[in-house]
Amino acid sequence: MKNRRLLLVAALLGSCGGPDVRETKISDINFSDPAATQKVAQKLEPRDRQYFDFYVFRRTVGAGMGGAQITRSDGKAPETVGEAVDLAKTSKATADQRIAVWKELIAKSNSLIRRRNSLLRPDASLPPQHKAEFERLGKEIAAVQVEIEKQH
Repeated sequence: MKNRRLLLVAALLGSCGGPDVRETKISDINFSDPAATQKVAQKLEPRDRQYFDFYVFRRTVGAGMGGAQITRSDGKAPETVGEAVDLAKTSKATADQRIAVWKELIAKSNSLIRRRNSLLRPDASLPPQHKAEFERLGKEIAAVQVEIEKQH
């Protein structure tokens, strides 16, 4: 009976898998070694792994290309893997939202350009009766282009 209890306790302790990888200090990870970051990522749940990979990408490749790193609101790097994952979730959601707005603005711009171009004759001349609408659409296109630039 005592042996069974010991085996049960050993099995339960073994299933815990040791310390939570989310508590790993960011400063303990060598981000210049892909094997080191992969080792950490493999210990995470698949969903968290996706966000950790996003964090690693932004910290390494993205930063090398002049992109913003994922930081806390105070501008400092996250202290733990868990904090990096949580910040990456927020950062990715924000980026996804900006991309959606950008796509919507591009579609609107393209639609306006098509409408403006439809006013032209086949020889690309503008009939006098369409001049005011052509100019109005040009101003609207310019305003949308300003909004697109703000998204960058």
